[in-house]
Amino acid sequence: MNATLKSKSLTIGKAGEIVFRLSNEGSEEVKNVLVSWKSDVLPPISSNSEFVKVLGPGESKTISFNVFVHEDAKPGYYSLPLAIKYDLPDGGEAVNRTFAVMVEGSITLTATLFRAEVEKVFISIANTGNAPVKNLVAYAISPYGKAEVFMNFPLAPVLTAMVAIFVAIVSVWYWKRK
Repeated sequence: MNATLKSKSLTIGKAGEIVFRLSNEGSEEVKNVLVSWKSDVLPPISSNSEFVKVLGPGESKTISFNVFVHEDAKPGYYSLPLAIKYDLPDGGEAVNRTFAVMVEGSITLTATLFRAEVEKVFISIANTGNAPVKNLVAYAISPYGKAEVFMNFPLAPVLTAMVAIFVAIVSVWYWKRK
C-alpha cells in the first residue's frame, strides 16, 4: 500500500483541500482501508478519516479532505502524519507516512501619508496581512523630485512602520507674465 500527497499549497485563514492518492501496489486485494490524519494547524471541516471498502491489486483511489488553515499559523511547511490501516487475507497491516504541506500567507499593506514637510514625507506603512513582509521599498514622488527608502527588516503581521522619505527639490519653475 502506498500513498502520495497531491495537494497544492494552502492559505492561512482560508478553507482548502488535502488530496491523497492511495495505491495498492501488492498482488493481493486489501479490504477495510482506513485512512486518517491529524494536524493542529489544519483542522478538518468535516472528518479527518476516510474508509475504503476494497482496493484491488494495482488499483488506486483518490481521497480528499476539506480543511481550514488555522489563523495563527505562520507561513511555511507543516508535517502531516497519515495513518493507513487495512486487512489482507492473512491479517491486518498498518502503514504510517508523514507528508509536508505548504501553508502560505497573504501580504496586505496599508500606506497612509502621516505628515509632509518641505523636503520630507512621513508615511505610515501597516502590514494588515498574515505573513511577514521582507525587503519593502517605499517611494515618494512630488512635483519637485522623487526618492525611495529600502526597508531591510521584516515587517511582521499587525505591525506598523513609520518611514521618512527625503524628497530633494530638483528644480522650481517660475512663470512670469509680461
